[in-house]
Amino acid sequence: PYYLKPTFNEVYEHYEALNEVGIPLILYNIPQCAGTHFKWWTAEGMAKDLENVVGIKDTSGDMPFMEAMFEKVKGVVGIFVGHDEMLCAALAAGADGAILAGGNLIPDIYQEIYSAVQRGDLATAQAWQAKIQKLVRIFSRCGPTQAIKEGLQMMGLPMSDSRHPIMPGGAFRREDREELRIQLENLGKIPRVRREFEVGGKVYTSDFPAIPRTPVRFEDFTMKVGEGFAGPPFQEVAHIDLLLGLKDGPVGRAMERALAESRPGHELRVICERPRTLLVPTVTVRTKKQRRHVYEEAARGVNLAIEHEVAAGVLPQDALDDLCMIANVFVHPAAAIRTRIAFNNYKAMRHAIRKALENRPQLDELLNEKESARHPFRYAP
Repeated sequence: PYYLKPTFNEVYEHYEALNEVGIPLILYNIPQCAGTHFKWWTAEGMAKDLENVVGIKDTSGDMPFMEAMFEKVKGVVGIFVGHDEMLCAALAAGADGAILAGGNLIPDIYQEIYSAVQRGDLATAQAWQAKIQKLVRIFSRCGPTQAIKEGLQMMGLPMSDSRHPIMPGGAFRREDREELRIQLENLGKIPRVRREFEVGGKVYTSDFPAIPRTPVRFEDFTMKVGEGFAGPPFQEVAHIDLLLGLKDGPVGRAMERALAESRPGHELRVICERPRTLLVPTVTVRTKKQRRHVYEEAARGVNLAIEHEVAAGVLPQDALDDLCMIANVFVHPAAAIRTRIAFNNYKAMRHAIRKALENRPQLDELLNEKESARHPFRYAP
């Protein structure tokens, strides 16, 4: 069975048997999946003793192990980095090349990093690595096969889902998908396309970062509903339920009515004027610490999200005076890290705005992902 892990001698003997086939072999060290991390002496032995071994791909993320490979077998076999987050560091340290999941998604950027290291321009290589680090962290740690496929779908390439047991919305969570999209936009992989917004009888245009599910024309702003969830860590997660609509429509009237009512422990606060945005705390606010977390840190994140969505063309600048939003904001009573409270609410608000405008999730998405639906707190202590 796969869960019984071999000893290092057994790993050696396995490759020794494969060597008899007579075709070139690349050793693959990926303890995150295999559960067995090569020791340097095992890898050295296989590289030197087995004539058909031509390389080793190291995905462990263990830089001391890779340095041992440079010491022991550099020049004997090719040494390739397999961990996307370590591409620049490994190449600069002496790796011969890379075999990476992200090569399917951003091959041009990986080529830029490789070429920069080859010509000794580490500053350029490091700058590129910094630009992609968040993107590669998402797909490296969150179900890479499905993440890569959905990233390619967003870029306009028709793509199927991963085979079972990998499921959309499982290891690659929906909140990760929204963040992957934003990172691809930041790298210019999802272009901004002119879109029309019909808001209150007026038509506005904006250059919107469109994916295949983005409508050609945004209509019916009577009331749109969006939702966003973001973490980690667990106690600093953010969850936002969003209503977006016309100021002179149901959302605007609900906002004014709510402001006229007294809500001890759930005081409402208008935190932005363009578009007019009302913050509604989900959890009863009982302490000074909670007030700071909700009305300062979470509000700071929500406002920054609005600012960035306007700048990105998601919320058209000319329509802001016609629109309003009600954001139901969850901040865990045990939250402590203020930076993460703000940042997670920033991410959740960006996701919620986009889902509201694009009417997502759509019915086919819900049906496709119904088996992998999970409540984020269900199994938490």
